[in-house]
Amino acid sequence: MAGTIQSEVNFPAYALLCVGLTVVMGHVFNSARGGVLAAVIAHAAVNVVSGLKGMLVGDPAGVFEVTAVLTVAAILALATRGRLGLRAADDGRVPAADDGRTTTGA
Repeated sequence: MAGTIQSEVNFPAYALLCVGLTVVMGHVFNSARGGVLAAVIAHAAVNVVSGLKGMLVGDPAGVFEVTAVLTVAAILALATRGRLGLRAADDGRVPAADDGRTTTGA
């Protein structure tokens, strides 16, 4: 959309940035035990930093930012073995995210 920070970013770079930020925000949300406020604050922080960088330098998300976000996302995925902050139940089952019931983890 014209006039937004996103319109100033190369589309492939923006797509990769979105994928990486989705992993990071998922970890923030899961680590906060489903607390939306933590994810909202993290998202706002990303928006502020990219907006300020866009105003000061003219490029809100360059190669460095995309690489950094993807590196953090990969580290989080590897370090948590893909669980991104989800905690396993005491009996080895994975808590279901939708209704609070548990299902057997594979």
